[in-house]
Amino acid sequence: MNHESMDKAHAEKGLAEQEVLKRLHSYGLNIASGGRSFSFFRSFIQQFFEPLVLLLAACSLLIFFVGDRFDSFIILGIIFLNTFLGAFQERRIALMIQKLQSLGKRSSTVVRSGIKQVVSDEQLVPGDILVLQEGDHVPADARLIEGYDVTVDESVITGESDPVQKHTFSLDEPDTVAVRQAMLYCGSHIVSGYVRAIVIATGDRTEGRKHQKNVELISDQMPLQKDLAVVLRFILWLIVFICISLFIIGMLAGKPFPELLAALLALFMCVVPQGLPVIMTVILVTGAYAMARRKIIAKRLQAIEALGRSQVVIIDKTGTLTKNELMVTAITAGSVEYTVTGAGYGDEGKIVCSGKAVDTKNGDSVLTQALEAVLLLDRSVVECRSQQKKCIVRGSTNDAALKICAQKYGLILQELEARYKKLYEIPFSAAHQYHAGFYEYQESGELFVLGSPEAIQKRCLTQNPAQKKQIDVLVSDGSRVLVLARKTFVLPPVDADIDQKQYYSHLMDKGFEQIAVFGIQDTLREHASEVIQRMHNAGIKVVMATGDNPKTAGYMAHKAGILRGDQQIMEGSVLHELTDKELIARLDKTTVYARVLPADKVRLTRIYQQQGKIVMVIGDGVNDVPALLVAHVGVAMGSTGSELAKEAAHIVMLDDAFERIPEGIEYGRHIFYTFKRVILYFFTTNLAEVLVMLFALAGGFPVPLLACQILWLNLVTDGFLDTALSLEPLEKDLMNFSWMQEQKKLLDRPLVVQVVSIALVAAGFSCGVFVWYLPIGLAKARTMAMVTLTTCQWITAMNCRSLKVSLLHCSFFSNRWLALALIGIFVSQVAIIYVPVLQTIFKTMPLAWTDWALVGSIALTLWVMEELRKYSKRSSAKAY
Repeated sequence: MNHESMDKAHAEKGLAEQEVLKRLHSYGLNIASGGRSFSFFRSFIQQFFEPLVLLLAACSLLIFFVGDRFDSFIILGIIFLNTFLGAFQERRIALMIQKLQSLGKRSSTVVRSGIKQVVSDEQLVPGDILVLQEGDHVPADARLIEGYDVTVDESVITGESDPVQKHTFSLDEPDTVAVRQAMLYCGSHIVSGYVRAIVIATGDRTEGRKHQKNVELISDQMPLQKDLAVVLRFILWLIVFICISLFIIGMLAGKPFPELLAALLALFMCVVPQGLPVIMTVILVTGAYAMARRKIIAKRLQAIEALGRSQVVIIDKTGTLTKNELMVTAITAGSVEYTVTGAGYGDEGKIVCSGKAVDTKNGDSVLTQALEAVLLLDRSVVECRSQQKKCIVRGSTNDAALKICAQKYGLILQELEARYKKLYEIPFSAAHQYHAGFYEYQESGELFVLGSPEAIQKRCLTQNPAQKKQIDVLVSDGSRVLVLARKTFVLPPVDADIDQKQYYSHLMDKGFEQIAVFGIQDTLREHASEVIQRMHNAGIKVVMATGDNPKTAGYMAHKAGILRGDQQIMEGSVLHELTDKELIARLDKTTVYARVLPADKVRLTRIYQQQGKIVMVIGDGVNDVPALLVAHVGVAMGSTGSELAKEAAHIVMLDDAFERIPEGIEYGRHIFYTFKRVILYFFTTNLAEVLVMLFALAGGFPVPLLACQILWLNLVTDGFLDTALSLEPLEKDLMNFSWMQEQKKLLDRPLVVQVVSIALVAAGFSCGVFVWYLPIGLAKARTMAMVTLTTCQWITAMNCRSLKVSLLHCSFFSNRWLALALIGIFVSQVAIIYVPVLQTIFKTMPLAWTDWALVGSIALTLWVMEELRKYSKRSSAKAY
């Protein structure tokens, strides 16, 4: 541990700016040194050690000894090209992921030169004084110097899921095992409490960096991963069965062993979907990058696809549905009512009573005491950025609003701290719903407690009628209500050895005097009602789950369009009494859940998941974290959200742009649609190749395609066209309800029927052409079979651009990559037919114009069949 930094840093004022610069130069930035950067050459070499590539190489070696040695060299050449393409795809993925990871920079609250300020985590140095609260991440290794009821989640360090209790220590104490109980490790999170800690290690010198994992980009809990695993496992076993069957049929029919073995090995190599996961990753990374440009960061790539298939959205109110720019608008101190002017976290505005502004010079003593209390209890930092015209709050937004109100009154925190000596503090938590501070004031004990009306009023001796009335008025207007109470207590003896937590917690039971009520307004986000309506139109059920009281929650839900018609509000107390079966029976009619705990949000999420629904949870607070973790996709607000919420979420909205959530859903649907498009093309073309071999061998004909020709088909069609299809632009009308009705699974029955029907037609035509041309010559028949099959795959690629929309309505160059791929493949196909050297390599013969006319008519027939199918589908369902 760095004792030099301990000596130079003052526990109260922190480091001076000059000292910070000096230490930055000495210790460097607080970042982990990166691993090896992406190397194209290294990736290219690693491709050769993939199991399937090794299998291909073994097949090539086998063909070298038992078959045509020239075919063996062709296979090696195609392996080389495939590995090059694989390394190129990995390079593209790596570059995009690097850009995505660079967007998620964090910041923390520190004390420097006696002033609280927010700085980038990269700029932290040993000796900095960190100020952390519930939900904050620990950005560097630090030792606790002040803390109240502090528990820390150190699972990223120790693997233990239970929070660890932390205790303060004296700066003069030596480095012992006991003192290490006061250590906060980089990568951990504050579960509860208020913390001041001194940084002792940054960068790679931290314990946390040694254990902390990289950002997880792919999770096996997403619906896509499960669907894809099932599909690939089924296809692999089917291919093995078919290839073994074809080998047995060929041997029974007396086909030449070397030729049959080479062709079937090539066929197996081509139809095994080893490239499909890579294509899927390309689709996800491309979508993630497109969303990142709109300030939507996907921490787990597959969450984007899950976002598109979400059927239920459980949304928090404060900070998510609302702007979370809270402002105190009304105060009742004693029996006197006050109004507060201004907007958001700006300090413009006044406290007004009967049309007259009041402040410390002419304010009422009760009001003064109330505002002094909330300023003493404040633990927030408000950073206003004039260029962005917004304020960023670190800590409680309620605290921030109350602090701004106290500043409007003219109070100064430093003056209060000179009169009130803090003895102990009980930080706010969702469980007890209050924040308490214990102070020594004029040689006696003064206790202030601020919290929800339910938590405070039951501890008060009497109820003030004016305040009780004001609470009802504020709640009906959708305001958040906080109640302040006070209590005097006997100071403990100075030298007494007491358990502080037990002593001060005991004082919270009864005997308080209610002194003030604060009404805090939080405005609905712009376009919130439009966003909710778009979700409803898209077939998504929207549910609000909040800790606010039912009236406030209902007011906001009705205003946003969540609470409509005969839909109901359920309180947490009722929710607790219902069994799962009873709750399921009331799900359809209930869209607002009020006064719920974090465990209630988790229960709701799991209940919907048990109903087979894909659930999205949107939140920003620590109380949302359990539900964010359980949901198929968790979305957190990037600016106002707690660090713990952003850590738990799969997707982070960087600028809190709530209106962009439908854009994210639309992109998710586009990605899911793209998966279906690529799967349709991938399986159709591969199945067609298998069926050509099956039909020919079962009919007693020679092997219709040689190994080199099969590998060529795989390279030009699967290597380029499926990648180009993955880059199809965004479709129209993805946010219609009909989309949700039709798109259920990645590989559903209609898609399977379409795969089989197209493959049968393409294989039938190719095999028919092969048999028709056999009397002319085997080489000519194989050339025509290869060209026919290739052309059918071109047409299939064009038809797969949309599962419903006519190809006539799809501009050829709207997907320029597909257009370039088709043109390049056509030129290459012509070359291997007419260039003598390539004719020798691929064993082809030149074709006459009549041959091309036959191939063209087959392609036209396949296109017309697909157009008729699309027309039938559009006629039988709502076009999206």
